[in-house]
Amino acid sequence: MTILSAAYPAAEVTRVSDGDYSEAVLRLIRSSVAQCLCDVFIIDHDLQRDLDVRVDRVLLELAAASWRGVDTRLLIGGSRDVPEIRGATLLAWERARELGVEARLAAASRGRSSHAKLVIADGSVLIGSHNWSRGMFGDETQDSVLLESPALAAAMRTYFNDKWTAVSRDDYDVSI
Repeated sequence: MTILSAAYPAAEVTRVSDGDYSEAVLRLIRSSVAQCLCDVFIIDHDLQRDLDVRVDRVLLELAAASWRGVDTRLLIGGSRDVPEIRGATLLAWERARELGVEARLAAASRGRSSHAKLVIADGSVLIGSHNWSRGMFGDETQDSVLLESPALAAAMRTYFNDKWTAVSRDDYDVSI
């Protein structure tokens, strides 16, 4: 049985759009007790463009979760080919490491990338089209879904862990 063919009858589903996303992701991170696993394509941590440091606030909350003893991991998708995304990826990766958040770069592994926008926090899954950028605060039209389902969260943890492990096994080139 795969994630897509399994049934999750107890899942509570909430639409999370535009400006609601940042509060939803912050709430999930803050309430996490055991695990907070994030797989995000773009994390735009450029403080010259994010004058309100809203993206950094998310990274700080991940660090706080880690400090609380939560298994906190961040997989950043990034890009080898698009200079703006590559720069943002490296900046976010450095900031996460500076804060003590365990982070890996998917695009730094040969033949790998990740376009996912996924947060798994204990029994909740937040998935959709929001990157961690100005767009997650309502500057762009995006949609995500928050699913409250321990069974789905467990399945998605397996999916995340497989990607996390695959990235660590590959030839790793941080310069992407």
